[in-house]
Amino acid sequence: MARSLVEPGAQVRITARDPEVLAKAAADLGAPGRGEIVAGRVDDPEHQDPVIARTLE
Repeated sequence: MARSLVEPGAQVRITARDPEVLAKAAADLGAPGRGEIVAGRVDDPEHQDPVIARTLE
């Protein structure tokens, strides 16, 4: 899904628990500077709130 958003020029934020997997996913987007990674559990409200707030900035 992130790739389909990045291709037309969108900025995306990718989140998951494993930082290494996230780094690979961001590199695979092929759009340096348009994909930010944030390690954490998506089912954890303490992770969700800052990610959402940063996305809305």
